[in-house]
Amino acid sequence: MAGGAIDRLGVPRSATQTTWPLGANGRTDCTTAHDSLRRPFFPPGTRQNCAMENMSALPGRWADDPATMYLTGDRVIRVEGAGGRDWLNSLLTADIRAPSPAVARYGLFLNAGAGIVSDAWIVECQAHGGASAALAVVVQEPLAECVYDLLQRYLFDEKIAIDFDPTICVVSILGPAALDLAAELREKVSAYSCDRLGFGGVDVWLPVAQGEAADTLSALARVRGVRSVNRSAWEATRIALGVPRAGAELDESSSPHEAGIETRAVSFSKGCYIGQERVGRQQRRKDMDRRLVQLEIEGGARVPVGSGVVDPLGANVGRVTSMTVSPRSSKDGTALGYVKANYAQPGVRLVVDVFPAYVAGVVGQSEFRMNHETPVTVAL
Repeated sequence: MAGGAIDRLGVPRSATQTTWPLGANGRTDCTTAHDSLRRPFFPPGTRQNCAMENMSALPGRWADDPATMYLTGDRVIRVEGAGGRDWLNSLLTADIRAPSPAVARYGLFLNAGAGIVSDAWIVECQAHGGASAALAVVVQEPLAECVYDLLQRYLFDEKIAIDFDPTICVVSILGPAALDLAAELREKVSAYSCDRLGFGGVDVWLPVAQGEAADTLSALARVRGVRSVNRSAWEATRIALGVPRAGAELDESSSPHEAGIETRAVSFSKGCYIGQERVGRQQRRKDMDRRLVQLEIEGGARVPVGSGVVDPLGANVGRVTSMTVSPRSSKDGTALGYVKANYAQPGVRLVVDVFPAYVAGVVGQSEFRMNHETPVTVAL
């Protein structure tokens, strides 16, 4: 590759490192290799990884935008004190024993039966007062109290402290200009690589009380043509890309293998964690009773979440967990849902509610690709 080539985040490939001084407010300076910032969150060959390589296939008009900004509503739980990293590592499916500056790591909190309590992003940060390093657990707001209660339940070391940080607002910026936009804010906010949908991105922490940072971000977004999207647009894109969400596809009745996220979220080389025995058994035997799939529903643009999925003979085989209008036709629907494992094959014909449907892909499998014949659009 020529030295003047530009990578997906608009950075010269000849550059080897970038330093983000993350400002005051107890934030830490981070130096990270661009290889870490660019590394794909989704495994090669999956549908989401194909989206990284083919931005033109993205839902909506996102492919035409330098970046897309979304206010996540996530909450931040700080883990501070000696031994905090090893303790948190023992509760999480991801391996966080080694520091990962400026790159968020994705993992799961499981129950003893390997059911998913919640997913989470683990972020390196600095303890209050800036005296030592700490970790932040970034979780969706509806599940934050549940995760906090789980952490409290297993906290026996008085040297470790956990608490919500109410001063942080988490904004996700996706797209080619995400890194540049975050770098321009480096004196005001913290930022780290966080690939939420599989085509690169940065999360920015805006101090809630720091209105100037929010104003600056909004101003930069307008100047650079960054699109700000609401929850419904984010959900439509997530479903179209086959990305499961905690509270919808991920709950205590589902396992990492059933949801197709074991490659992204689970380390099979680390030590013990809650639910490890069941996860290891599924990894060895591949004995899932059901799988998470994407369904294309013909004429079913308004099928409600929770609708049953049946085979052509009327036998119940699953249910819908997330639903949106199809990116290809406003009359059709695109859904995520669980079906019995023997029906989890691309092209299998099914019925959702009363509408004919077919399996478009199995989440986590290599054939689940962005392969649309016509441009995809999502109403924003």
